[in-house]
Amino acid sequence: MMMWVEFLIGAALIILAGTRLSRYADQISVRTGLGGAFVGFILLATVTSLPELAVSATSIVAVGSPDLAVSGLLGSNTFNLAIIVLLDILYRSGPLLQKVYPGHVLSAGLGVMFISTVSALILFYEHGGILEILGVGLSSFIFVGIYIVAVRLIFRYERRMRETEKEEEKSEKGPIAALVVKTIAAAAVIVGVGIWLSLTGEKIAAATGWGESFVGSLFLAAATSLPEAVVSIGALRLGRADMAISNLLGSNLFNMVVIAVCDVLYRPGALLKYVSPAGLMSGLTALVMTGIVITALVYRTKTKSILRIGFEAVALGFVYLMGSYFLFVLSSR
Repeated sequence: MMMWVEFLIGAALIILAGTRLSRYADQISVRTGLGGAFVGFILLATVTSLPELAVSATSIVAVGSPDLAVSGLLGSNTFNLAIIVLLDILYRSGPLLQKVYPGHVLSAGLGVMFISTVSALILFYEHGGILEILGVGLSSFIFVGIYIVAVRLIFRYERRMRETEKEEEKSEKGPIAALVVKTIAAAAVIVGVGIWLSLTGEKIAAATGWGESFVGSLFLAAATSLPEAVVSIGALRLGRADMAISNLLGSNLFNMVVIAVCDVLYRPGALLKYVSPAGLMSGLTALVMTGIVITALVYRTKTKSILRIGFEAVALGFVYLMGSYFLFVLSSR
């Protein structure tokens, strides 16, 4: 019972610190004159993904569990996409993905490339393949390179294809240095709570027998993705639906880079070589859900279903629930 209390307390702290961190980062971007595309795809996506980085790194260093780390990251990707269902419910002007900029297909497509590579390598290593340099998977070096190129592509594409957004006037309240200090403090809280959550996740996996892949993909992923949910809902309420979607898709890209970080920290060998095949279910679920998002962005459904949400949102929710069930069955064997 106590471990569940610990988990809930940790999740609450992640929400509080993650929300403040995102708010501070957004204020810094406004005061320094950074554009909305940069805020959505790079800055907000990065700061809201700090919980994933903290929890995954701790799962490797303190717990020594590749399954908990990788499944948590893949599970976070599926949870981020499931957040679109909630956003669609809150959005009253038709299907959300029909209203946002079609250029999000670029970041979603890059996400498919990343997740497909991770899933393929898990299978490759499962069948005895070897693809590493100095104990680090070759794919990790490729991930970092692709992410840098992806960020540049997304930023340039957004700047070229969209009308320049009217930036908010710079606030004169308080020096920028104070915001930087607050940002660092909030990040430090997230790192500390991340250590706590990863240790608690290990306890839950051991006590329930559900398996680290299921615990990582469901509980840790949900807890560490709460900042993304809070920030995206806030952006939607401000009428910035594009920023809400770009934050979620950008976080999914950053999560794949975190796998490279964990690979470097894990010294027995290439990280993905030690991941249970059960973790593939989270990767496959994320692929299907991303495919639904891409289809919706291209097809542009104009009406909502009988549940007053977009058909694509219904499909996203169904796939997420089925993927979680299949993962539970596989992890419990």
